[in-house]
Amino acid sequence: MMRKGITKRRYKVRKDRRDYGLPVCRVLKKHHISQSQLYYQKHQIQMRVPRENSISNLEPYKEIIEAWVKDKLEKSNSKRIGVSKLHLHLQETQPDYTASENTLRKYVTKLKQILVSKRGAFLTLTHEPHECQADFGRFFYYDTNGIETEGQCVVLSFPNSSASYMQVLPGKSIEGMLTAMQNIFIRIGGVPKQIWLDNDTCYVHCKVIDKKKVRVINPLFQSFIEHYGFAPVFLSAYAANEKGSVENALGFLRRNILVPLPTIADFDAYNKELLNKSEACADRKHNRKPNKVCELFEQDKQSFLPLPSAHFSCASHVRHYCDKFGCVKVGNTKIYFVDTIYAKSNVYVTLDYRHCTITAEDGTVLYNDMRLYRDQLHEPVDWETILPRLAKHPSPSLMNFVRVFPISIRKFMATSYPKDLSDFMKNVVMVYKLVGIEKALDIASTCIKQQRLSKADFLASAKQSVI
Repeated sequence: MMRKGITKRRYKVRKDRRDYGLPVCRVLKKHHISQSQLYYQKHQIQMRVPRENSISNLEPYKEIIEAWVKDKLEKSNSKRIGVSKLHLHLQETQPDYTASENTLRKYVTKLKQILVSKRGAFLTLTHEPHECQADFGRFFYYDTNGIETEGQCVVLSFPNSSASYMQVLPGKSIEGMLTAMQNIFIRIGGVPKQIWLDNDTCYVHCKVIDKKKVRVINPLFQSFIEHYGFAPVFLSAYAANEKGSVENALGFLRRNILVPLPTIADFDAYNKELLNKSEACADRKHNRKPNKVCELFEQDKQSFLPLPSAHFSCASHVRHYCDKFGCVKVGNTKIYFVDTIYAKSNVYVTLDYRHCTITAEDGTVLYNDMRLYRDQLHEPVDWETILPRLAKHPSPSLMNFVRVFPISIRKFMATSYPKDLSDFMKNVVMVYKLVGIEKALDIASTCIKQQRLSKADFLASAKQSVI
């Protein structure tokens, strides 16, 4: 009876699959057929097989399409040609081409998968105990004001034992990289003989010499190498797989140490804690070897170079030119205001990863404060000097300081005529001398909104704010 019952429902099952395209599970549930009955009757239920692509139509153009796909994989995204353009090109140049764009797209997708799978094979890398890998990475933290800020972390990984150490920095710099490496060297009591690095412009850049690209190492990094005696190994460009150990270590330490987001007030103190936390993470079993990571790392240390008797000074000393506005541009991005007295003269800049010191030629310290990263602005600013100069002639060199102004003032400055802007800045200078920079900016913003920009209006608003 069971076979007879299934035979009666055979037509309905095929009809639902053919006409409505229902999944097998829904067809079985609808007609009350169990899995065992399906196994008994599976040769009688015709599954809906997707129609094969008409790739045969593309057979005469196979070489053209394959050459195009290979060229597409080698070029950057901005220089690639899409499948639609290839389809139009074949229609214009090949009179017998009759395939649809969808057929061509499916064929190109399959061909790309085959080519990428062939190209994506990697060889297993072997590492000696004296080798180390270093890399930068991003992380986020809360500053003393509770604002979420982006920073940089430096990770040193030892692939033979899978041990790794992390240090954090407020921003990317060669001084910070060397400070982090030196802290780790001192902690482990030795120096690895080889350190694998990528081609970060922080410590190496390319230069064309005799029509050949040559790596030029940063002078400060070169001095660091000679001081500690290790050999740097710069890897291929865009080949993160060559230093996969440090890439994995970066993610591992970031997930296990920097979560939840830390609050960092003193980077030196927090980096000391990170050394302890990094060693605590090494107290685990190795994923491929029977020993613990910390035990294997103790064996690695036996092949390290000894530490030199003196530490390295991880600070750069550079001479810079102070422009006619009294500003010093460091690294082509950060502007430090010193004083108009030293305009058009040379000054000496000392940078470490945390501080910046600017000294005049006679030894006078012009600036000694925190180093600027990202879009930070040099503060405190000598507004008594900056504002009158903005009133005379706004300079691109001084626009860096205008960013702290309210947005209403910045819009007004961007759309005003030079004469109106000069009068406006003179009024701001006048109010600044009476009530200070913060209240002066508030008064200026209020006067712009009320369209009361005369000298009398500014003075009246200043008197009200004092009362």
